[in-house]
Amino acid sequence: MKLIDCQTLTISVFGKEEGYQPTDALFYVTDGSFFLETEEGAYTVTENSLVAFPHNMFFKRRVLSPLTFYYVKLEEMKNMPRGFIPIKNHARLLSTLSYMKKAAAYANDAHDLANHYLKDIFAQIELEALGTYSVDDKIVARAISYFSENISQKITLSHLTKILGISASALTFRFKSVTNLPPLRYLALLRIEAAEKMLLTTEATHSEIAAACGYDNAFYFSNAFKKTKGESPKSYRQKYHI
Repeated sequence: MKLIDCQTLTISVFGKEEGYQPTDALFYVTDGSFFLETEEGAYTVTENSLVAFPHNMFFKRRVLSPLTFYYVKLEEMKNMPRGFIPIKNHARLLSTLSYMKKAAAYANDAHDLANHYLKDIFAQIELEALGTYSVDDKIVARAISYFSENISQKITLSHLTKILGISASALTFRFKSVTNLPPLRYLALLRIEAAEKMLLTTEATHSEIAAACGYDNAFYFSNAFKKTKGESPKSYRQKYHI
């Protein structure tokens, strides 16, 4: 993924009320509201709402009350979300958007930093989506429970399939149909989510967090965290620590 631009806009009417976005885009509303209709449904988008506009998603929209929002333009990406995106931690998202906007306003040498913030937004979306779906598949539910109960342990796919009594291909298929993620990717995100909570709510060292969340050492933990979140655990803790 790559950022094209990030800015805040205040409008009373959309320049285009029906059609397609010229690029993939995110809108985060900070004030006002607008009506939106897509193939996913129709709803009113209000303050503290995040909406994804893939370039190939047809929409109809109109401003209902004067609208202020972050407008994030990005290059076409695979698996771009569509429509309304539920967000829990609005303060964190607003902070990331603010930093990204500042970085995007500078010359090209700051765009790498802006792209880190963009990556963090999609990591937040992915992490917050964990566990927000209904798990009717008992095998998948058992796998998720096993991950949560043994997050500090080394877990391989072959070990997991032996415990569940199912082939790796069957488990992966069933897991992806429920969570849209393969099992080990889900586990990796679960580890990052657990590490994130420890960074924000405890004074544990990076080595202690690594051990508690299933990483071999602080070095591997730091690399995995930075790859997912776009910044180091140290930087993340300094920025968001409660």
